[in-house]
Amino acid sequence: MSRDLSNVYTDDLALRKELVARVRDACIRVGFFYVSNHGIPENTIANSLDAAKRFFALPLDTKMEIENKKQPNFKGYSPLLSGNNDPYGKGDLQEGFEFGWEDLDSSAKSHDESAQGVMAGANVWPSEDSVSGFRDAALSYYHAATKLGKALFPLFAEALDQPPNFFQDKTLHSAALMKLLYYPPQTGPVDDRVIGIGAHTDWECFTILWQQPGIQALQVLNSEKQWINAPPIEGTLVINLGDEFARLTNGIFKSTVHRAINRNGVERYSIPLFFGIDYNAKLEVGQTFDPFTNVPVIDLSNVYTDNPALRKELVTRVRDACIRVGFFYVSNHGIPEGTISNAMDAAKRFFALPFDTKMEIESKKQPNFKGYSPLLGGNNDPEGFEFGWEDLQTSIESHDESTQGVMAGANVWPSEDLVSGFRNAALSYYHAATKLGKALFSLFAEALDQPSNFFQDKTLDSAALMKLLYYRPQTGPVGERVVGIGAHTDWECFTILWQQPGIQALQLLNSEKRWIDAPPIEGTLVINLGDEFARLTNDIFKPTIHRVFNKNGVERYSIPLFFGIDYNAKLEPMPNCVSPERPFAYEVITAGEYIKSRFTAMYNHK
Repeated sequence: MSRDLSNVYTDDLALRKELVARVRDACIRVGFFYVSNHGIPENTIANSLDAAKRFFALPLDTKMEIENKKQPNFKGYSPLLSGNNDPYGKGDLQEGFEFGWEDLDSSAKSHDESAQGVMAGANVWPSEDSVSGFRDAALSYYHAATKLGKALFPLFAEALDQPPNFFQDKTLHSAALMKLLYYPPQTGPVDDRVIGIGAHTDWECFTILWQQPGIQALQVLNSEKQWINAPPIEGTLVINLGDEFARLTNGIFKSTVHRAINRNGVERYSIPLFFGIDYNAKLEVGQTFDPFTNVPVIDLSNVYTDNPALRKELVTRVRDACIRVGFFYVSNHGIPEGTISNAMDAAKRFFALPFDTKMEIESKKQPNFKGYSPLLGGNNDPEGFEFGWEDLQTSIESHDESTQGVMAGANVWPSEDLVSGFRNAALSYYHAATKLGKALFSLFAEALDQPSNFFQDKTLDSAALMKLLYYRPQTGPVGERVVGIGAHTDWECFTILWQQPGIQALQLLNSEKRWIDAPPIEGTLVINLGDEFARLTNDIFKPTIHRVFNKNGVERYSIPLFFGIDYNAKLEPMPNCVSPERPFAYEVITAGEYIKSRFTAMYNHK
């Protein structure tokens, strides 16, 4: 994927926002992207390449006079096979020359002793007599590339929902090291243990890589363990993320494994610049980058489109919302207004029944937790009525005994004489919402770089439970312990929520521990992620804590549908959501076991 950096310095907020979104998408999904219009002049690149060619053509003894192993800071010349990025390989089939910034006094004084072996001390250069203009040509490219790196850091900061200057105090000294690399021609089978550069990830925050045109060598390992070619594209550079960013973002930004194999029968040159934070800056693992202040609105008009470009745009917006916020509104969702109003009318008539009548179908009397839950019956919940799908026989036969207490058994309904049309109105909304849920599962799969049908075999039985909720008018200070619904996360993969128009009650907790209002927006539903997705994605899709405060002095109704995977399906990590840097954070259990444990805890069943 290519990202045009024409607008990297723009003052146009819309253009900047579009660029940030594209960078975020590439960083989260791939960890590699090309950039065009990057600002490094062609002649600067050409001069640096020419200098590299002349240096590597020197006699070995001349180059070995400035071998990096003789330097305390690892700068200088590295001969063929002296490096070994792949522990199973025999060495990297490349020669290199490494250098960094020239301000020795600053570098020596500003970093602790433990890091000075990495970076303190002057660069070493071949003599001007040996390679005229080498130092000037190399530093000219270095300064142009570090300028680009300084522009990329603000983009990465904004892609992580931080101010553009977020990394500024962590990049006061240029912790950027540059290499000129030479690969001799190589032949033989790809599985030889001697290759250009073995499989590895880079160490710093990111790398700016120039590749020699016309020579394919770089390969990137995707989540299916396939090697994907990343050929040179004229006028572009490659940007790839490194281990420092993986640590700083707790694996949200990917450090992708890659290698170089020069199988073209010709020599090859490349110029990587490795850009990290200052050596004395802390790599604080697990820092959160999502202090959202509002909830995005996503138009689902194209949810069933056959147009790949429109579908891709929709998937990108969904991915962004899931990773940054965990909540989003959807418009053009496909549930008819008449279906919604009929369900709400039925709810009003049910909750208006006498208390004793409603208690005849109390949820605690049912083995499957369905039915009526009275006020405060579930840890500060409102009054509610819960039900699920109607295919009892399927539900009993397809799930093991340990989970039948969660879902087996028929729904219980108030009699038709008491609330005419209640069951039909409720199920009509349920079926429309579950249809939307199936479409959302496909979007979520693509947002996680999986085929659209990835969740299909995990959602064969509708593990979707729906509630009709009634909140009585509430007054008093926000700090009171009795609220509409206390702070919590939902249990399933996601929730489809209809809110009564005109009544603000829902609030979300952002990473700065501030409660953000999520008011009803006409014609929309709220989608929020739940605990099952956190387990399936190893916390890449995170549920956001939320609560309900009905402080409006009027009654309020809402209709959530909780959509999870089948109860006999395992809550285990998706293949591209775990890595050595991001091990699985949970125990593998079935969805039914998890939901049953939550129901039992909530309703105090023994």
